[in-house]
Parts: sequence; structure tokens; C-alpha cells
Amino acid sequence: MRELVHGMRVFPLPDPAWFDLHVAFQCSGYIIGAVALFPLETLQVFALLMRPKKTVKVRFYWKLYHWSVGYTIVILSVINVSNVI
Repeated sequence: MRELVHGMRVFPLPDPAWFDLHVAFQCSGYIIGAVALFPLETLQVFALLMRPKKTVKVRFYWKLYHWSVGYTIVILSVINVSNVI
């Protein structure tokens, strides 16, 4: 990424097309991130509503699912908000 930024400084574009391209990438990244995160967040809410009691054997699998999806949501949210990718 740094090479691309450095290349843009060395070889500037004659028109402001780079800004339009930048806006398009930022908007599409935000939309793709939201589309990926919203279903996972909805599943977390439904999983909370259907949580089994502590005495049921299925509770272990529910907890594993809840933990995995929860951390996936947190990681994807951080990636979506920051400029990691």
C-alpha cells in the first residue's frame, strides 16, 4: 500500500480522478463490510434469545458458536473501521 501511495506522489494524475476512485473504494468497502457484518450480528441476537439452559448438553456447542461468531464480528468490525486492508 505504501508503494502505491508513494507512486501517486511521484507520478501524480493530471485530473482529480484519483479522488473519485478513492471515494468509490471507500464506499464499496463500507457497504461490503456492512453486508458481511449485519447477518452475523442478527444471528448473535437470535442466539441470545434461544440460549439453552446451563444443564443441557447442547449448551457447550451454543457457547462455542456464540464465542466464535462474537469474536469474528469484533475482528471484522475493526477491519471495516480501520485501514488494515
